[in-house]
Amino acid sequence: MDSTDFSDTNWLKRFPKDSCDITSKLLGLYFFDNGLSDFEIMRGTLPGKDSDKHHWLQFGHIDVDITADQFDGENQPAVIIAGYSPWHLALDGHTLKQFDHDYYRQLMESDQTQFFRDMYTRILTNIEPSP
Repeated sequence: MDSTDFSDTNWLKRFPKDSCDITSKLLGLYFFDNGLSDFEIMRGTLPGKDSDKHHWLQFGHIDVDITADQFDGENQPAVIIAGYSPWHLALDGHTLKQFDHDYYRQLMESDQTQFFRDMYTRILTNIEPSP
């Protein structure tokens, strides 16, 4: 999947650019639906760029980020899964939300419920099951 798969939405049409918030929530829904619930949505700021905020997931000390490559000049891979990721540590992140049953319910009962369900379904239909 790439940004062309979401060209009809404002939220993901430039993926990975400007997509970290919604992508973290959608990835969080996937993890939560598959039995992982002990994680947080993190928010940090690029050093020297106060207006550049970034969101990712964190399981204990493990950072999971599928949009780190959106920032020009940062030279990050498309996917980061790393314990104590040096790049994420430099973002001076803090917990934005604990992804738990209450937050899951909040996402599913929000004004954006239909959007989340539609995007989530579109993504799931494009994921090939592992052998």
